[in-house]
Amino acid sequence: MIFSKKRSNKSEQSNIRLVKYRDLLLSINPIKHHPGRAFALKFGCVLALVLLAANITVLKANAHTPYMACFENEEHTITCNGEFSDGSSAAGTPVRVENEKGKIILEGKMDEDGEFTFKTPEGRFTVIFDAGPGHIVEEKSENIIE
Repeated sequence: MIFSKKRSNKSEQSNIRLVKYRDLLLSINPIKHHPGRAFALKFGCVLALVLLAANITVLKANAHTPYMACFENEEHTITCNGEFSDGSSAAGTPVRVENEKGKIILEGKMDEDGEFTFKTPEGRFTVIFDAGPGHIVEEKSENIIE
């Protein structure tokens, strides 16, 4: 009987140690004490992933921005250079020249070097580099470098 009493004492001590250990773990893990924090933590992680995905999408959208610069040559021609912000070639990109009323007076495409050269038209005009929806650059004749 004494032997069994000692055993029960040891098992009680063991149980007390387990309870203390459990309490220690719970005090370290605040989520167990505050279930609302678990939701906040999950929500924060999901929000961070959504913002990261949105940021990557914006970076991809901005990675293909078209640029065009036009200048007048000595022989009464104009050369327009086209390129994209990601370094890709503008070769084959449609270009058109419109008069001040919006009528197309000349159409063509950028050559393999990303250039489009044409004879200087009479009056005011606009050069339009058209790489598709949302990727259109317009250069008015008064802004062309002489």
